[in-house]
Amino acid sequence: MSDLTVTTGGSVKLDRLDGANPVPLLTNVDISQSDSTQSFSLTTYSGSQSVTVTPGGGGGAVVAATTDDGAPMRFRFQNSGVANTTITGTGIFTKGGEVILDSTLGGVNTGVIDTRDPLSPGSGNTINLSAGAGGPMNVSGALNAGSGQAILEGPSVAGSGSITSTSTNSVHVTAYAGDIGTDPAAAGTALAITSPTVILSANGTLPANGNVYSALTGTTDLTLTAYNGFKVGSTTGLVTLNLNTYGNDTGPVVLTAPGQTYSFARNGNVFEIGGISGTRLTDFNLNVTRNTGVVDGNVTVLGQMAVDNLDLRAQDTLKFDGSVSALSISNPRRPSTRTKWCCRAM
Repeated sequence: MSDLTVTTGGSVKLDRLDGANPVPLLTNVDISQSDSTQSFSLTTYSGSQSVTVTPGGGGGAVVAATTDDGAPMRFRFQNSGVANTTITGTGIFTKGGEVILDSTLGGVNTGVIDTRDPLSPGSGNTINLSAGAGGPMNVSGALNAGSGQAILEGPSVAGSGSITSTSTNSVHVTAYAGDIGTDPAAAGTALAITSPTVILSANGTLPANGNVYSALTGTTDLTLTAYNGFKVGSTTGLVTLNLNTYGNDTGPVVLTAPGQTYSFARNGNVFEIGGISGTRLTDFNLNVTRNTGVVDGNVTVLGQMAVDNLDLRAQDTLKFDGSVSALSISNPRRPSTRTKWCCRAM
């Protein structure tokens, strides 16, 4: 077995041929290029292992890696420097090894990435993908981390592919200057994610940025930061919901899950809760903050909420309005069940 680390700003040609001994399996491949317009050649492998890196259009790099033999293979590829744009994956299969793709200045087209060992049920490892300011992060194939985490970050994150993880440590997607997914109502595609625990953060602050459009499968624990708005649907009822948003933005506030009804709305500079009904949430934590620096981080509660542990936070005003329908705080469960409420204006 062997590790290979290459840091280069020029062309590379490596031949692992050993005339006297079998070529060892690669267990760790770590490549950093500061100029991915240059050629990269790595030849002679054990069994069916292979790693390819080729220049792509516009100075990007096209990468692929596979191993079907012996131990898992960790694969990391980074491009950096002014001659680099997008990393394009054309198939990365590591049999339980971690995958890291880091485009310092440009985007990432993921292709298919699978860190599971087909012969070992419950296996997997982390998929960690990062796109620079020249992004975006394009989920162009099926990403499957098995029992590992899937972590994606870029100025925006979208695509027709999918993300899967069975880990309770979550799928974590961050769009720091744009949206997650695109609006299906405008011929876009909601980002498809299958995982019990999902963290989605679209925290761009520019107008019309900071939206989340996602289709979730099997998710029970959702943390959602969507400064402008969100359209998120889950195939299973939620147990825990953590929601962070601005009080005065204009985006949609749509959340759907079977057996649960979430009635959210925007009214000027107020985030309104019309009610939460159906199967009870164990935890609901809401944090509404200012966008413009004026008094626009406001929350008004208009209806009942089927929640055991409730934490409502408004940067400015938190109001309970029972003028249309009387509000009450009670626990319909058995007396032995502990219920908490925390409500504050900061």
